[in-house]
Amino acid sequence: MAYLTFEEYQALGSIADDLTEDKFNKSEAAAESLFDIATKSFYRMNDLESDAKWRKDLFKHALAQQVNFSNYTGLTTPYEVSQSSVQRVSIGRTTVEGGDAAKSTVGRLGIYGVAYTLLAQTGLMYRGVSSCY
Repeated sequence: MAYLTFEEYQALGSIADDLTEDKFNKSEAAAESLFDIATKSFYRMNDLESDAKWRKDLFKHALAQQVNFSNYTGLTTPYEVSQSSVQRVSIGRTTVEGGDAAKSTVGRLGIYGVAYTLLAQTGLMYRGVSSCY
């Protein structure tokens, strides 16, 4: 089951004019894979829908931002991001001009910076130790 449905994506209000449901499904599936890597597959082992509303909402919003990034750039995998360059990309109020798409992503995963920031707020990427006794 997809983490984010097309209907949920549309309800978030930040959809691209030219994004069809078929294109959305392809971008969402690629984004899921990236997010599973970043979160160590947390939602493969835990139910997303029964999680805390604030975390679920942040996660889905981050996923929608990654779908937007993939739709606008045409890039879905970390390899594609590292090998490409973009002239101009606007997603919401964020614009990247010139240079390569890798500059608008974080790390080697190819996750769009805004999506990464939202995902980080969920706490699902925390790798530290809570206490040492």
